This record gives sequence, C-alpha cells and structure tokens, in this order.
Amino acid sequence: MGAMFGMSSVLSIGTTHPQNVAGVGRDIAVMMHFGVTCFTVVAAVSAQDESGVVALHPLDATLVAEQLAVMPWERIAAVRIGALVTVENIAMVERFLRERDLPVVIDPVLGASKGGRFYDATAYACLQDMLLGLPTAIITPNLLEAAHLLGVAELRDDGMLEAATALHDRGARAIVLKGGHRTHGSDDLLVDEHGAQWFTGDRIAATMPGTGCTFAAALAAGLANRRPLAAAVEDARNCVRSELLRASKGSLVPSTNPGGP
Repeated sequence: MGAMFGMSSVLSIGTTHPQNVAGVGRDIAVMMHFGVTCFTVVAAVSAQDESGVVALHPLDATLVAEQLAVMPWERIAAVRIGALVTVENIAMVERFLRERDLPVVIDPVLGASKGGRFYDATAYACLQDMLLGLPTAIITPNLLEAAHLLGVAELRDDGMLEAATALHDRGARAIVLKGGHRTHGSDDLLVDEHGAQWFTGDRIAATMPGTGCTFAAALAAGLANRRPLAAAVEDARNCVRSELLRASKGSLVPSTNPGGP
C-alpha cells in the first residue's frame, strides 16, 4: 500500500459507466497502464448500453463535496474531469479547483457516442462559464463539441486552428482539439501560450466507445508524471490509436491494459 501512494496520482471526477468502457471506471484502467494511482469522485451514476445512455442519476452536490473534502490533495498531481451533469456539481468542483494549482484536463463531453445527453443547456453553459476558463485547464473537445462550445453549426477541417485559438482565448491553459471527426485524416491540434502544434497520423478504420475518456485520462496521467504538455498529448494519442488498432482487428471493447497488446 505504501508503494502505491509513492506513485503519481490523478483525481478523476465524473460519471460511472456500468461496463467501464468510459467514465471513472475507464480512467482507473488507463491510469494503471501509465503507472498512476487514480482517486475517484463520482458526480453521477449512469446506466448505458450499446444504444447509449438509458438512465442518468446525478448525485447531490453535498455528497460530491464530501468526496472532494476527503481527497488526499497533497498526493494529487493532476485532475481529470468528465461529466459532472448538474449546475450544482459544476459549481462545487469549480470551488475546490480554484483553491489548488493543479493541471485540470476537462473533456467537455456532450453525451455518449451512441446517444443520450449528460447535460442540459443550462448546465453546459455553466460548465463553459465556470470551468473552461480555468487558467490551469487543458480542454479536449472533438470537432462536434468545439462547434457547440463556439455556438456554430459545424467545424470543417480547415477551421480547426481558428476554433482552437478562439477557445484558448477564453482563458484556459491549453486546447487540444481532437480530429477524430475530421473529413480527412485524424490530425489533432494543440494550442497554448507557445502557439499551435499539430499531431498528424493516418486515420484508423475503426470505432470504439470511450475514446474521448481514454485520451483525457492518458493526458492527465502524463501530466501527473511530469511529462511536458506536448509529450503528454503525443502519449495520449498513441494510447488511443493503439486501442483503435485493437478495435480494427475485431475487439470493440477497450482493453483493460490500454496501449497493450
């Protein structure tokens, strides 16, 4: 037990998935692969299957606060935020994070890939106002989520730089605009105070649940391990691409050893 607490640690705050292909359960598996301890705070419990979100039950903000209050914050090197679901939970998490100088990876997920929303319009607006402008936040939207955040109908491949820059201007430390929904290729884009950096790669002909969760968790693990941001982005990309290669060979369920054979 003592050895475990000697490792880097990430706090994952989000929603459960009964099959652990996404959400806080997925984060635990990804963190283990990167040699990182994963503490968890549950903001909501979901019932999901191949059709999407069947039921979603947010926890009371008081219970979320009680979980946050007992965290060993002195051991936590990074935070990963998934679906918080309610305005009250968002506000509670924001209050705790404002008091701490930690990298915060935020996946502004709208809903499950197969269908079903995690936020109503009011809560998603609250997420933008309270969390996406945190000076320590690294935001990881895909093109659909970025379009929603910017209030536009869609984003094209050639609009990624403008979109990521506009989101970065809202105050976050960095934006990683993921290219999985690009028309051509699957290039990702990092925009931070140093400028823009592209990460290129051929598209892998496969789909898999939980890719956004896997990427965000791997990125948070890299930051907890003191990897430079660009290196942590590359590591997270490689983790997701490895899982997609598995899916292309017939396995649609994310591995319990992300990046492994």
